[in-house]
Amino acid sequence: MVISSWPSSQTASRSTETQQALQQLACLGNSADFVMLRTVYQDSSEEMHGRLWEAVRTGFVMCSDEASRFLHDRVQEAAYSLIPQELRAEAHLRIGMSMASHTSPDKLEEGIFEIVNQLNRGAHLITPIAERERIAQLNLIAGRRAKMSTAYASALKYLHAGRRLLTEEAWDRNYSLVFAIEHLLAACELLTADMTGSESRLSMLAGRAKTAHDTALVAHLRLTLYNLLGRGDRGRRYSSNTSEGTEKIGRPIPRMNRYCRNTNKSGRGWGRGKSASSLTYR
Repeated sequence: MVISSWPSSQTASRSTETQQALQQLACLGNSADFVMLRTVYQDSSEEMHGRLWEAVRTGFVMCSDEASRFLHDRVQEAAYSLIPQELRAEAHLRIGMSMASHTSPDKLEEGIFEIVNQLNRGAHLITPIAERERIAQLNLIAGRRAKMSTAYASALKYLHAGRRLLTEEAWDRNYSLVFAIEHLLAACELLTADMTGSESRLSMLAGRAKTAHDTALVAHLRLTLYNLLGRGDRGRRYSSNTSEGTEKIGRPIPRMNRYCRNTNKSGRGWGRGKSASSLTYR
């Protein structure tokens, strides 16, 4: 059974309302609790139950007192397909904006992925610089949270989405934001063994850093990279110019760990399944 096969006799106002409710639910995914539905669409539980009743009766959706969900992914996909393609990005952006504005600061991190997943699907429609920076900040929060969960690929996705929202002028307008995103990108690139990308980004950041603290952050990560690549000599030469800065943030310059020493400082361990996250510095 697919939505497009509904009998034409059900295209009256009741069916139209139901299809609109299904489209709204489909934008949120396979399921959504009524707290989220009320936040996004400002409908009461009773109103949403009423609008979805026909879908429940015909077997498209299951509703409880707390949530509604599609009974099958294909039903959700069919409901979503009813939204004109040119309107989908705007719909997701509106949902994301509503979710962000109705989420208290102490609950923001808890729901950050749902918020940015909606915003990013329509972020290209945003032109005000302040709004673009706001969404970039939310992506930074999502990137940090993903990295803390060792979901490095997801972290990179959010961080790249945030960086795309910022122009080169952001280095002057909102330096702390763009630096934080770029630095975390370099760290996640290192953790996913993208050494070339991480080295290139860190080289750029070394020339962009405005404070001793930020210079030290870049230096610490570059030294970590050199150690992992088995380029300890270069790291030691580099450290002679940065040791003072690293002391300012209380982070000692990392020494080559036992794994790198055992591979004769060659970094060949990448080919044997070692990852950056598995290497600890002593």
